[in-house]
Amino acid sequence: MTRLKNRMQTLVSIITFSFILVPVFFSVSAKEQAEALVQVPFEFNGRVIIPLRVNDSRKLNIILDSGMGHEALGLLHSELGEELGLEYVQSIRVGGAGSGEPKTANVATGGKIFLSEINIHGVTVVVNEESREESIHTDDGLIGSLIFSSYVVEIDFDRSLLYLYDPAEFESEKGWEEIPLIMERNAAFLETSITLDGKTQIPVRLLVDLGARHALALSVDPAKKIIPPENAIENLLGTGVRGDVFGPQGRIVGLTLGSYIINDVIVGFADKDSIPLPASCDGNLGVGTLRRFNIIFDYPHSRMYLKPNTYHLNPFEVNMAGIAMSDTFERIKRVSYVVKDSPAFQEGIKKGDKIIAINGRKIERYTYSELYEMFRQEGKKVKLLIERELETLKFKLKLRRLL
Repeated sequence: MTRLKNRMQTLVSIITFSFILVPVFFSVSAKEQAEALVQVPFEFNGRVIIPLRVNDSRKLNIILDSGMGHEALGLLHSELGEELGLEYVQSIRVGGAGSGEPKTANVATGGKIFLSEINIHGVTVVVNEESREESIHTDDGLIGSLIFSSYVVEIDFDRSLLYLYDPAEFESEKGWEEIPLIMERNAAFLETSITLDGKTQIPVRLLVDLGARHALALSVDPAKKIIPPENAIENLLGTGVRGDVFGPQGRIVGLTLGSYIINDVIVGFADKDSIPLPASCDGNLGVGTLRRFNIIFDYPHSRMYLKPNTYHLNPFEVNMAGIAMSDTFERIKRVSYVVKDSPAFQEGIKKGDKIIAINGRKIERYTYSELYEMFRQEGKKVKLLIERELETLKFKLKLRRLL
């Protein structure tokens, strides 16, 4: 037990870059295999959500997070530990992105994961002590290098399909561009450049972070001339394990990915403390950019492949109402931030307001993609039905570009 306790103390966060060595065994059901070992449909809610079963559980909604270096499964709600009948061997404090204090989590070993026909045994499971009602997360958990380090992972955003391949047999087809990766503690980084002013290219090292909803986040560093543009707005940049991340948000002229130049990217300029990254890293590349490509992650060979898809030329926009919305287990949306001087701010919408309906349609009937697109149409008029304490209020907004 003393040896196990000492080993568990290395597991300090389910989304930072230390990792724990545990016996993990992989198996695939005996069936005739073509190019891919498995093909798995996924959902997209701003993150890639895959269906996993743990032990004898129901199907759980798990975030596929390329930025998670731990060879562990993270579960975000205490009820899941009870439902799975987990026996904990250690309690730990977990960090990660966000502006709040570190969280407490419990650790169990020897878990079993089932993803389609692939079974993973001997898994360490880390369970946050927060309940569903207390949590700001509505998905069940997240998984990273436990998948990425053992398989070649293809994500087809056009068809919402995930493919896993045997690294020893995988060969890319024509039409994919290979991008070298730098592997550190089971997480992937790439070296590239950005242009803030249209003239000077600034070299940057970025974490490839499929679990982050934003397009790009950069750590402010005046010495490298990584600073927010003058017209940046203060906004909610994202939500991590420790809570919300706030900071200036603005556009940069360009981001280079291999031979691709991606223009007018919206960037969050975060404080180094709110997004814990290695000292050599300048930020993280999120799904807002990555989704513009179908992607093959080949961690075993330190590379990834990109192919532009139907989302490739979509413009980068922020919510033009000026609100950030978070999910709740009541299946409604809560206003988690209001941008100063935005349409929502000027009409009196407040943080904490519950959005019950939009344009006469109940909020739970909207998909993520429908809401995302709706609030990024300049000049569109949107009617909100909002619950505030004991009042039901109506608001009418005309959307306008904030950046």
